[in-house]
Formats: sequence, structure tokens, C-alpha cells
Amino acid sequence: MHDKKIKNIIFDLDGTLLDSASDIYVCVNHILKKYNLKTVDIEIIKNNIGHGAKYLIENILAYSFELSNKKDNISSLYDSFFKDYLEYYAYYSANNSKLYEGILDGIKELHNKKYNMFILTNKPHNVTIATIDCVGIAPYFVEIIGAGKYEHYKPSIELWNLLSKKHNLGQTDTIMVGDGIPDYQFAYTSGCHLCMVLYGITKKEDLLALNAKKYADTFDEVLHHIYHLA
Repeated sequence: MHDKKIKNIIFDLDGTLLDSASDIYVCVNHILKKYNLKTVDIEIIKNNIGHGAKYLIENILAYSFELSNKKDNISSLYDSFFKDYLEYYAYYSANNSKLYEGILDGIKELHNKKYNMFILTNKPHNVTIATIDCVGIAPYFVEIIGAGKYEHYKPSIELWNLLSKKHNLGQTDTIMVGDGIPDYQFAYTSGCHLCMVLYGITKKEDLLALNAKKYADTFDEVLHHIYHLA
């Protein structure tokens, strides 16, 4: 397998490996209730996943404030709300979250074939580690990178520069697999290969509008694409 074209695979987490929207939905609404704010439906949550917890909470707070007809200063609430959300989510991040169909077997197969695999997510790093430990896939990855582990966040080219240097990743032998706009942007700016999955959290029509070179409806199709590039 040393002559395969793709040697390194960078996976997004939420919406790519992990069906986590229900846990994020429950945790966000739990904190909204704590602050006597209107709860939001799961589609609103899904529309704001992928860009990091700060982006999620800023947008959900603004939306809930509008629903609740609140007139006070939202900025005065943000810090304490964000802190409470992170603490609560750290405990309940894998309460209902589960790997998508075919993920565990596929990850094991890739590991056995000696691919170097990474998780790169904008989910807070401590929550990322707690979640991955719960679903049991941590041993298969060379490195797991959540938001805050390094200074830069996906899709920053500085993050690619750091990881490519640390792990000797090349543009032609690395593929990004994800379901979000930041995944597309990360692959585009870094110049590595890309496979966008359509079974995840981001709306399918939004992903198709990007006109990426490769899409996958299942994880089996992701594997086929990786092997096809070999």
C-alpha cells in the first residue's frame, strides 16, 4: 500500500463521522431554558453547526432573543451563557450521538490499510475528546484536533500549514472528508483533495451548490473514492 496516492485522510467530526445534532439541540435548549429564553427547533441548530461553538451560540442567542422579544443587551449575557453551554455539553456531548452507518467498520478498514487518519473539527477540543472517547474511535487516529488545541481554526490556511509540517502532509496525498462549508474552504485553500458527504448535518442543496468535484451519499462511497485515488 506504500504506492497509494492518498496516504492521509482528514475527517470532519459532526455530520461526517458523528450524528451529533440531537445532543447539541438538547444542550442548547437546556441552557436557553435556564436563562428563560425561547427554545429553538433542531433545524435552526443544524443550520449553525460546523463553524464552531462561538458561532453557534452567537447566532442561537440572537435568534432566541428575537423570539423572546428581549430588549436587554445580549452581549452582557453571552459570556456566561457560552460558559454554561460548554460545561453542560462537555458532560452530555455523547448522550444520544452515534456514529453514522458504516463508519466504525470503515475506519477500522482504513486503519488496517495503514492510512494516516486525523479528525479536524471546530467543536471545542475538550468536548471533542470526550465525545470521541465515548464512541470508541480515538485509537484509530494519528491526531484529533478540536477548536482551541491550536491557535487557528478550520478553514485557516495557517492550520493546514501547521499540520502539514507536523505530519508531513502533502496536497496530493491528503484528502479532506467533511459535510460543511468550512471543510470545503479548508480543502480549497490548502489544495488537498476533497470529498463532501451528503448524509450529514449541512443541507444537501447548500453543499451541491459548491460544485465540489466529489460527493458521497454513504461512507462506502467515501471509501470507494479514496481507493479510486490510490
